[in-house]
Amino acid sequence: LQLALLQIYGFVSRVIRQRGTMRVAWLLGQQFRQSNSVVLSKGDRRFKVYLNDAYYVPLLFQGFNYEFEIEAILERLITDRVVFIDCGANNGYWSVYAAHKSGHPERVVAIEATSGPFARLEENCRLNNYSFRTLKRAIYSSSNTDLVFVTNPKRHTANTCVRLEGKPADSRRDREEVKSIAIDDVCDDMLRDQDGIDEIVVKIDVEGVEIEAFQGARRTIERGGLLIYEDHGKDLSCRNTEFLLKQLQASVYLLQISSPPIRIDDIRKLRQYKSNPRRGYNLIASKPGCPILKRALDVD
Repeated sequence: LQLALLQIYGFVSRVIRQRGTMRVAWLLGQQFRQSNSVVLSKGDRRFKVYLNDAYYVPLLFQGFNYEFEIEAILERLITDRVVFIDCGANNGYWSVYAAHKSGHPERVVAIEATSGPFARLEENCRLNNYSFRTLKRAIYSSSNTDLVFVTNPKRHTANTCVRLEGKPADSRRDREEVKSIAIDDVCDDMLRDQDGIDEIVVKIDVEGVEIEAFQGARRTIERGGLLIYEDHGKDLSCRNTEFLLKQLQASVYLLQISSPPIRIDDIRKLRQYKSNPRRGYNLIASKPGCPILKRALDVD
């Protein structure tokens, strides 16, 4: 019944682009068992959606495309010769996708900091026959730092690191302490026993700690790794992209749903594309001229 009600809402709310889905999912979730879920299948891929999970519920709606521009770039980049690191993997949607493209469990790792999403990440790992590795750590500029997160079971995508410039945690929210890890250290570990693997794709979704994540990925970028990251629409200073352009001298491109990536060489150009302050804009960044960037741009 809960599933049927959600799908009916998804159908009738198409005219308003399914606005209000999060509130409907939360309200229905209070009336039914918290464990109610559906396993979505596409080929060999399986992904479990809890029906009270407002973030993933739209996957149940016919015709819904989840970050189609990221799927398009991963479809082009992920092969059995690529290492994929999913930073802030949440429940593991992109880890599952990449693992089935790769076919090598040791070359795909999903990293998630907080306990709730990590438990569901491990569920999806088991559902997919352990086709990727999982790691409970927080992405940061260095490894083995104790970080404090504030968490919200209803909005797990907003779980946030609060050890930034000494800010205290909000006592009204749940708190969780997590050890950090730098992307460079993850890459070093993954590449240690991977002879001949020299292409790296890193997806970063770390809710406000992007700059610190980039600081911990300097060697990864220098060795030719490609980052997929988000610059939020409400941030007109474009601080994430500005850091990559000015501090790491990276080549940056804005991903588009149905057209080639657009070169961003100045934050003023990116600002022009930020028409919606409520959404995130996905971009890629890499060392200029590296092979994987050329493949991403479909350039010989």
